[in-house]
Amino acid sequence: MLQELTRARGVELSVYSVSKPEEIAGAIDKAKSSGAGALNVLASPFLFNLRQAIRERVAALSLPAMHMAPDIAEEGGLIAYGVNIVGLWGDLMARQLAALLRGVKVADVPIEQPTKFELAINLKTAKALGLNIPESFLARADKVIE
Repeated sequence: MLQELTRARGVELSVYSVSKPEEIAGAIDKAKSSGAGALNVLASPFLFNLRQAIRERVAALSLPAMHMAPDIAEEGGLIAYGVNIVGLWGDLMARQLAALLRGVKVADVPIEQPTKFELAINLKTAKALGLNIPESFLARADKVIE
């Protein structure tokens, strides 16, 4: 679906898969050398856990990147859209633990899907990349990090 959406907007999409931490830098380098103008780091626990290595590499290459969680923009990523991972897990775990401590069977604890997604923009990172973020885009953000 992502490929169809980008093609419809005249944007070429290249996908670089990684399965080991040591492949991160090489995949980002390959994207940059192939002419990528930006990077979209898709949502996965694996990539979330490697977010610092990703942020450091894209910063070294001056490659704008969009990340999966607002936490990452707060840590220095450029733009992030998604669920506040740390907040979600804290709230979710607290509710589920409370239910289990009240005697609810594990099978009866409901599965929950996130309902709140946030857009976060880090202006300090944008400035370091030489990017000017339009006011109209900033107005849509849930968090603007100065």
